[in-house]
Amino acid sequence: MKRTIFLVIALAALGATNGAKAQVTIGSMKTPEAFSILELISDGNRGLRLPQLSDAEKVAAFGADNAVLITAGQSAKGLQIFNTTTLCVETWNGISWISNCDMCGDAPCRKLSAPLASNQTLCTSAKISDLVAVGEEGATLNWYSAEMGGSPLESTRALTNGATYYVSQDNGVDYESERTPVKVTLSGLPVALTLTLSATDEHLRSQKANAGDTNCTDLTTTITATVNDPNATLVWSIAKKHNLATMADINDVAFLSGTTEAVAANTTKSIQLTAKDLEYFNKNTGAYTITVTATACGSCYTSAKTVTKDISVGCGARDITENTWLKFMCHNLGADQTLDPFVYYSKGDTVGYDIKGDLYQWGRFTDGHEKRSNEEHIEVFATSGRPSAAQYNAAVTAYKDIGTEIPYKKFIYYLNSTYYDWVNNTDITADESKSRWGVCSGGSVSNTMHDPKANNDPCPDGWKVPSMAQWGSTVKEGSSAMDCSSSATTANTWSQKDYGYYVGASLFLPFAGYRTDSHDSSCDEDRHLGCYWSSTWKGTANAYSLYFYYIFGNIAVGMAHDRAKGNSVRCVSE
Repeated sequence: MKRTIFLVIALAALGATNGAKAQVTIGSMKTPEAFSILELISDGNRGLRLPQLSDAEKVAAFGADNAVLITAGQSAKGLQIFNTTTLCVETWNGISWISNCDMCGDAPCRKLSAPLASNQTLCTSAKISDLVAVGEEGATLNWYSAEMGGSPLESTRALTNGATYYVSQDNGVDYESERTPVKVTLSGLPVALTLTLSATDEHLRSQKANAGDTNCTDLTTTITATVNDPNATLVWSIAKKHNLATMADINDVAFLSGTTEAVAANTTKSIQLTAKDLEYFNKNTGAYTITVTATACGSCYTSAKTVTKDISVGCGARDITENTWLKFMCHNLGADQTLDPFVYYSKGDTVGYDIKGDLYQWGRFTDGHEKRSNEEHIEVFATSGRPSAAQYNAAVTAYKDIGTEIPYKKFIYYLNSTYYDWVNNTDITADESKSRWGVCSGGSVSNTMHDPKANNDPCPDGWKVPSMAQWGSTVKEGSSAMDCSSSATTANTWSQKDYGYYVGASLFLPFAGYRTDSHDSSCDEDRHLGCYWSSTWKGTANAYSLYFYYIFGNIAVGMAHDRAKGNSVRCVSE
């Protein structure tokens, strides 16, 4: 208290003698220097503490535009303070404040600006080192738990949910910056990873399937993956859908090589089957599964999702018996192969060169009898209905030797009301009769998934009439002789639509009708039913067929039809 009073008295005395230019020394008996009006001498432990004001306090004291000081004019010049915001000594020169921090010689001598940072959401295990802020190049970011004071936090320190942290920057030369507040929210995993696959065409097929699948110009599709995470990496692969154990060699097909890459969030990545790939697939017609796995890694999580897309190549259906793929021709025998095999188109009952195709008597060659066309293809044995035995035998002379391909071109009625074949079996052996389209030895008829092509089979090279077992395997497990509703099928989905049945998505069997085997041998039931021969013989005058009728909605595998009847033929690969 005494020292404070002494200083006040000294200053008052100095003012009173100002006119006489009095000089004062405080803290010592030393005589002031000639150029000093006031000298403060420290005892080695103390200094002069100037008035301390922050930027906000300066505004409050002197106005936002220093109006108070400007109004004071010359009397305010030389006013000094210590600015607690900039940590600099400032002097008012009558116009503006001059900071000693701007007068440091060759040193940068400035206060760094606060770093840029915003509130952040991080995973529950995040640390100080996971926080993000942007400072000047070369500056060190310091994180604090308080707005002022304290020491920088260790980088390994765990963050607290809901806490606010403060970041400054320091370059070791200039003054450390003010601190920017950052509020932290901790959460678990990010939004669930999503991945979808789409294809421009899921069922690749050639318009020339009946000619051996040599025209592959239509076999092109683009498969697109869409993922929602910007850090996701996609990995593609392909495998044959059925009988995987024997198809390991196709997992690295050329068009999938090198397709591991990152994609931007909510954008897509596509692959396309090329001509080179089609050449490969041409030898491996069937159903394939494209698999894509997306993996996304963040600061505290790894998330993966796998999706698949089935792509079928060529026309065919799943075989549930052996879990393989049965490759069928895309059209019935005799159909117009330039037509889309999955769209029904008919020019009428008596025209086969559309989507319907021809109608064959069981066991006969392709010799013209199968055409739906006109009278010249119908043998009229008598003017009053059925032929006599003599007329019948005369009509089938050309077929006494079953292995001889002698064109006859006539659709032959059955012999009588109890014998419904087109050939007189008394002229051939039992095995020959049964082996016309099927396989028979010692009187036993074969019906397997691998019956070989038989003598009179009308299918082109590499193809044959399906056995009853093969037709049954496309419908349901168990016996191949069955009658079931389309909703009970298990091998493939059988969907009745557009005057036919879609078997899965890669085979269409149109309602092609049939040809009666008596009287006028007319073609009937176009758009109402389908009758498709199997190669399997049954009894005295019948053979098995695949049969479906639009009214009942049932699929009959193993329906016994007269061998003299005209049914459709859809060939299967040998």
